[in-house]
Amino acid sequence: ILQEEDPEIRMLVLDLIESRSITPLNDQLKLIVSNPKIAANFRLKALSAQLHFEAKISAAEYKVLLKYLGKENESPIRQLAAAVLASAKLNDDQLLQLAKEEVSQADIFLVPNLVSTFEDNSSEEVGEALVTALQNSSNRLDNLSEQDLQRLFNNYSQAVKTSAEPLMTRARTQNATRLSNLQLIESQLTKGDVAQGRKLFFGKSICSTCHAIEDQGGDFGPDLTNIGEIRSRHDILEAVMYPEASFAREHETSKVTTATTSYSGIIKDQLDEAIIMQIAPGQSIRIQNEDIIEIEPLSTSMMPPGLDKLLTPEELSDLIAYLVSLPDGMGGLSKLE
Repeated sequence: ILQEEDPEIRMLVLDLIESRSITPLNDQLKLIVSNPKIAANFRLKALSAQLHFEAKISAAEYKVLLKYLGKENESPIRQLAAAVLASAKLNDDQLLQLAKEEVSQADIFLVPNLVSTFEDNSSEEVGEALVTALQNSSNRLDNLSEQDLQRLFNNYSQAVKTSAEPLMTRARTQNATRLSNLQLIESQLTKGDVAQGRKLFFGKSICSTCHAIEDQGGDFGPDLTNIGEIRSRHDILEAVMYPEASFAREHETSKVTTATTSYSGIIKDQLDEAIIMQIAPGQSIRIQNEDIIEIEPLSTSMMPPGLDKLLTPEELSDLIAYLVSLPDGMGGLSKLE
């Protein structure tokens, strides 16, 4: 069935392979990943499924991920590539390249996933390269909290932690200024165009990848059909700018650790024998209870931060206007052309 023409059916098969850990099909997954003629989202999803059987990735597979991180790709593809990287176990050489070539210059909405790849590493050379990458740009910490940095450098030597202390200081200062930044942005927003905001929600801002309005969009994040009724304009703006500031019930981020690997995502269902965890839009896995060592709540959000940086002030005004209008306004109209 993996060879069928229907992309929806093929995606469902990948979901099944991934959620049920069907190991005998790993060779088929490798063939998909290695075929450049196959669509990017399908190759990445196949590689994500493959990581459940084999956390380490080859040089060729690593090259595929770096390719899809490139700015020539659409945001959902880049986000998916970063999420797959975060699930992989990279060797020191791969991490060094990631720090020097990607972390230091990637768009900031990708940074949290990219740096999480380093959490289990302890190489001093890699740690110092990561510190340098995060110091190279003034906005590298925009979407990383002090807690994120503490967890990131936890396994590194004292020398690396000392090098990272200026980053920690910047993070503390940054947290202290977030409220004033939020108030400033809020004061600069215009009334906004609800119709244009709806187009942004289902287009450039990639919100619909994770969130649904009525029956359109994804189910990874909370349904936003009634968001304008239950959240203020200020709260909605804060959620866009700083996703980790608040979590919707049943969408908290958790880290599940097994004997061989760990997964970060949203626990969607708890069965007698297993849990179902969604690790990215359209990607669910089934983890047997007997394999679980620990389930740890995380203070980070699965929503990619930095959305406000992808939009112009006018576009941000339009998007907020649309969300505030829900469930009335354009939310009740059929999909716009």
